Amino acid sequence: MESKYLQIAKKHGTDKVTHGYMEFYEKIIVTPPKKMLEIGVFKGASIKMWKELFPMVELHVVDLFKDPDNISEKKAQELGAITHKGDQGDKHFLSHIGTEFDLIVDDGSHNAHHQWISLSALFGPSLTCGGIYVIEDLHCNLDQFYYDGRVVQSYEETILYAAKKNRLENHWYFDWNFAVSEKRKVELDFSEKIIAITKTC
Repeated sequence: MESKYLQIAKKHGTDKVTHGYMEFYEKIIVTPPKKMLEIGVFKGASIKMWKELFPMVELHVVDLFKDPDNISEKKAQELGAITHKGDQGDKHFLSHIGTEFDLIVDDGSHNAHHQWISLSALFGPSLTCGGIYVIEDLHCNLDQFYYDGRVVQSYEETILYAAKKNRLENHWYFDWNFAVSEKRKVELDFSEKIIAITKTC
């Protein structure tokens, strides 16, 4: 029998199903989040999914809301999301989104540089102790299209590489000093496509 997470995700047509992410989310989310943030909402399927999975959640979303083929900011608000229109690669913008998120999901541009910027801006100040920071679609880090940029110039500088290196060395507590200015203990649950970092203050 399919799990509740998978059933609801299929119902709303999110690509988190085809990527195999729902089993991962069901494993890492022990307590339903009271407040969460998702970066990148595409056509809005994940908004519907999160709101049905966690009816009491205060759901915040970040998106450019520029593509007319994707969900509009107004429609996202009608679905119950608190919207933040802006670029996940803009650290100043991210610093004004808020704090006390129990769950942050980066399903944005998949650009390695943007992933580092978002992790840098949000992990320390915006995630609660015990909160979970998830980055989806890490396999895109293997594609030069996603890691070309002013800061991240090669695969060796991507989050996927950093995570695999630390995993292989069994460094369960480490400092990503590009992203975090002070040392923070994290728990790493890692697969080839998705990573969850739990803040264990």
